[in-house]
Amino acid sequence: GCGARDGSRRSASSASGATAATVTRFEVTIENVSDGEAFSSPISPAVYAVHDSRASLFTPGWADRGEGLEQLAAEGNTSALAATLSLGTGVSESGELSATPPGAVTTFTIEASTNTPLLSLAAMLVQSNDLFLAGDAAGIQLFDSAGAPIPERTIALELWDAGTEANE
Repeated sequence: GCGARDGSRRSASSASGATAATVTRFEVTIENVSDGEAFSSPISPAVYAVHDSRASLFTPGWADRGEGLEQLAAEGNTSALAATLSLGTGVSESGELSATPPGAVTTFTIEASTNTPLLSLAAMLVQSNDLFLAGDAAGIQLFDSAGAPIPERTIALELWDAGTEANE
């Protein structure tokens, strides 16, 4: 799940001195709920980005845009997609995360504002040839319509097909 920590909001200023949106720190936890009984798979190293509506990791129904999603989905290699995100328009923060074995959790902290109110992340489902786990293609909303941080919640990541290989 993800949620805002108490007392973690602060204001930021732009280079011109104008007050920008308030920045909120969020703690995000990825939990691998595969249990080894019905299905068990590690989650590969992942990439994440905090962004606005101009940025997205993928477009449903379309193959990889040549930005590194194919390498992530097929090989678990985060480097190309992480490099693309670090230079992306509308991206305020991005990074790479370690693998998450079955039954384990990975926790990380991000900072977001109403200017960059979305979180996207993607990781390879290791027991596949080009499937990846991600939230909504547009990103996970971190703020409500009034601009307040959305409190703690749990979001199930979806399984997406990168469309680069025939499914096996």
